[in-house]
Amino acid sequence: MTSGVSGWAWTARVYPGGYQLSFAEGRTAAEMLAAFGVDPAAARMMTPLEAFEEFEGDPGVFRAGETGGWGFAVEEYTDPVPEQLLALSVGTRAVSVFRNLAGPHALSYFEDGAATFACEPLFPRWRHGSDADRFLEPMRAVGFDPDVEVDLDAFDPDMAALDLLTVAFGIRLTEEQMTGPLLTGEVEIDMSWLDP
Repeated sequence: MTSGVSGWAWTARVYPGGYQLSFAEGRTAAEMLAAFGVDPAAARMMTPLEAFEEFEGDPGVFRAGETGGWGFAVEEYTDPVPEQLLALSVGTRAVSVFRNLAGPHALSYFEDGAATFACEPLFPRWRHGSDADRFLEPMRAVGFDPDVEVDLDAFDPDMAALDLLTVAFGIRLTEEQMTGPLLTGEVEIDMSWLDP
């Protein structure tokens, strides 16, 4: 937890440039990939190194698995994708943590096809959604008190956002899971806007 060593501290080593980690309860790895536009039939089990060598570090490479009753997907370069999370949450719930060293951070929660909660980890008082106060107690439990100014010298909002996944939803991922083989595939990025 943020008061000690977070169970998510490995993310800084494995994804130093940022990530989008998305989870949907009851979904399979194949369903997670399909939601993000990857053809599950074309996906293969790969480690991060194998995926990097196969796709040459291209954006749009998703790796997916399952943990504790939740399907998950990770991608290192895309922006947040609320449409996919909304779709994944139909009949269940989904949550996503987005971190980008050069831009915004975001924590978003979706339930049964609706965006019910979102906040910027650097500014937890700026919450929105149809149930913006739903996670106040879990937020405070991980040091995300929206009534207290964030002290970045004593508090890591990225770890707090990930710790919130564990406290509020019981979601846990290990470094071994993420550096081992996961179902992996690529989304074709539309670059037509570059054409004259």
